[in-house]
Amino acid sequence: VHEAEEILAHRTISEAVINNAAEAAQEVSTPIDDVRASARYRKAMVKELTRRGLLEVWSQLKKEA
Repeated sequence: VHEAEEILAHRTISEAVINNAAEAAQEVSTPIDDVRASARYRKAMVKELTRRGLLEVWSQLKKEA
């Protein structure tokens, strides 16, 4: 998601910046409704899974530094 990438590329990484990037990913996502999950739920998952993934990467990078 280019919007999230822009947020991450131009700021010092912190939890707040990661949360902003996750929100940006959620805003531009366009999931569908179907029998397995609603679009609303899927949008929430885009935000949460993006946040978790970025936090994990950030944590690993801090350990390597």
